[in-house]
Amino acid sequence: MQFDNITIIGNGVSGIATFISLIMYSNVKNITFISPNEMGYSEAFSEASKEMICNTSVGSISIVPNNQNDFLLFLISIGESVTVDDFVPRSLVELYIKKRYELFYGVALSKGIVIKHIKDKVQCINYSNSPYLIKTENNKEHLTDAIVVCSGYANNRIPSMFEKHLKQETFYINPYPLKKVIEKSPRNSNVLVIGSKLSAIETSIHLAKNKHIVTMLSPSGEIPAVRGHTVPLRTSILNKNSFEKINFKDRRLGKKIINEINKSLIKNFKNPVYSQVSREIIPIDRLSEELNLALDGKIYWQDIMVEVIDKLNELLLTQDIDVKNKFINQCMPIIDRYMGACSIQSAEILLEKLIDNKIKLRNGVVNKIIKEEKWNVFWQDGSELFDTIILATGREYPSFYINDNDNEVFFNKKEFLKKATITKNYRLFNNKMNSEEHIWFVGISSHSAIPLINAIYPVTLQVQEVGEWFRLNENVTWN
Repeated sequence: MQFDNITIIGNGVSGIATFISLIMYSNVKNITFISPNEMGYSEAFSEASKEMICNTSVGSISIVPNNQNDFLLFLISIGESVTVDDFVPRSLVELYIKKRYELFYGVALSKGIVIKHIKDKVQCINYSNSPYLIKTENNKEHLTDAIVVCSGYANNRIPSMFEKHLKQETFYINPYPLKKVIEKSPRNSNVLVIGSKLSAIETSIHLAKNKHIVTMLSPSGEIPAVRGHTVPLRTSILNKNSFEKINFKDRRLGKKIINEINKSLIKNFKNPVYSQVSREIIPIDRLSEELNLALDGKIYWQDIMVEVIDKLNELLLTQDIDVKNKFINQCMPIIDRYMGACSIQSAEILLEKLIDNKIKLRNGVVNKIIKEEKWNVFWQDGSELFDTIILATGREYPSFYINDNDNEVFFNKKEFLKKATITKNYRLFNNKMNSEEHIWFVGISSHSAIPLINAIYPVTLQVQEVGEWFRLNENVTWN
C-alpha cells in the first residue's frame, strides 16, 4: 500500500522524532505538520533557562531511531565534553532537536519530499473515508492518507480553588517561561510554588538564585529521588521471565513489582533496594542521604529502571484499560519518585538552598486563599502572605473521544463520553469496522495504551516501530 501523504499532529520532541523515522523508513511524498508552535518547540526544553538540567542522561535522549548515541555525537560535534552518563542543560536538547530537524529536512528535500506546516490546532479527524479529513480549530480542512498524533500534554492542571484567580497578574498557571515570571517579580518577592516534582524544583531553584524567597508546597511531603544516570543497558539484568508472571490484577501489585526489582538488584549487585534509598522521614535529611548515595555510586536501582519501564510498558500494552488504570493508581505513587528522580546537579543545588533556608519545603495543601494586596494563603495550621503564586502542578494527559457514529475522533472534547481506543500498536481502533485505522498515537498522546511514556527514550522506540510499519508495508529500505 502506498502512503503518499502523511500528517504529523504536533512538532515537538515526538513530532520531530516521528518525522525523522518517516524520512528514514517510508516512501512518503508529502509530510504535513499541524501545530501552532514553531518547529521543534517543546515547553520542557524551549522555555527552560540555561541552568535547568535534564533529569535523563545523554545516553537516553537520542531522537534518531537505531542510533542511541546520536545526542552524544551531536554534543561532541559542537564542542561539549560529555559522556553518556552526564546530565546536560535542557537548552542543549532544544538545540539538538532543532538541528536534527534541519538535517532531516535537508534529507527530505533531496528525496523530493514536500514538507508543509499548518500553524493551527486540530479539532477532529474524520476517518469514515480514505483519505482522512482533518478539521482544525480555525475551520481549515486537510486530507491525508495516514496520521501520527504527537500532540503532547493537554491543559495545565489547575486545582479548583485557584480557578477564579487565573486573571490575577501575580498568579501563574505554570512556571514557563520562567524568565518572564522572574522579570515581573520584584527582588526579594515571597513566592509560593505549588508542587514538588521536577518543574517545581527547577522553578524554586531558579527563583532562589534570583534573590526570591521561595516556599515549595508538597502535598505528599515527598521530593524526587536522586540519580546519576539513566542509560539503557546493553546487557539485561532484569529477570524478565519472573516479571512476566506478575498478575496485574493482584491487590499487592506494587509490592510484587518492587520485589522483582529487588531480586534482580541482589543477584546482580548484591545490594537490596532498601540499602539504596533513604528511610529518613524529614525531606531534607532524606535528600541529603540519597544525594550521598548517588555521589558514591551506590544507587543501583537506576541501572535497572529503564529496563523495568520497558518491560512494564510491554506488558501493559496487552492489558485492558481497567487494569492499566489500576496500575496507575496503585503503583505510580511507589515508582514515580524514582522514574522522576532529579539529577545530582539539581539535587546538590536544592539541598544547598534548603539548608540556607532560601527554599522552604512545606508539607500539605492550601485550604483557602484570599487576594488582597498580597496573597493570603491559609494552611491547616495558620496562614502566610505571598507576593506571587506559581502552579507547578504539571499538565493533564490528553484525551481523545469518538462520536456516536464512530467516524470522528475529537481532541479533548469531553462532551463525547466515549473515549477512543488506542491499540497495542498505538493505533486508533475502529469499533464499527473492528479494525485499526492508519492513525497512530505517539509519545504522551499514547498514554492510554502505554502509561510509562514520559521520556524521550521510549518515544524513540515507538517512532521506530511506526517507521518500521511503513517500511514493511511499502518495501522501502533506508540507505
